[in-house]
Amino acid sequence: MLFGCSEPSIVECNCNDLLLDDSGSWQLNNENYTGICRTYFSDSIIESESQFDNGKINGHLISYYPNGVIEEDSEWKNGKRTGTTLNYYESSEISIKTTGVSENKGKMTGYINYFYKSGVLSEEGQVIDDSKEGVWKVYHENGKLMSYENWKNNAMIDSSFGYFSNGNLKMKGFWVDGIQEGKWMFYDSISGEFDGYLIYLNGIPQFDQSKILNDNK
Repeated sequence: MLFGCSEPSIVECNCNDLLLDDSGSWQLNNENYTGICRTYFSDSIIESESQFDNGKINGHLISYYPNGVIEEDSEWKNGKRTGTTLNYYESSEISIKTTGVSENKGKMTGYINYFYKSGVLSEEGQVIDDSKEGVWKVYHENGKLMSYENWKNNAMIDSSFGYFSNGNLKMKGFWVDGIQEGKWMFYDSISGEFDGYLIYLNGIPQFDQSKILNDNK
């Protein structure tokens, strides 16, 4: 990607004037760049801005929506994402918050919180090298737990539980490498009582659910 400032001493330039060398450093006029660079939408509104130190992004990299609201604000150190990254809806509410961020060969590790526009947490869990790992929880907008999931290598594994917005158990079942397996149990939203089951083999239901609901065997 190319950038365009006329002198290395200038501490602010257009990011389209920088050149990435073979070592992974951003250069201006054949020297590692230190300063601020910005890109712009066609109407001259700022699209992004970032801070550089000796050819590496250091500090904050911020991108904007065309209306001027921040879209993403990430922390960087020596050319790698670190610390906390915040993403926003175009109406300015936080949509995603990622903490404990680290980067390895372009893949991100961190703990992610997703939010509804109302500010209520919608989903949370850990990502390791861009892969979902461990327990992930998903929530209804009223704050009640929607699902409890186990992940490994970006695929669901082991037991999974789903819940109605009133808090009652909706279903439970088992996953093998992201594929539903075995007997999945379903429950009534009001009474919470067992309402039927469905058998899965390699992710394919083996029976017509309508025929087995209310079968308590």
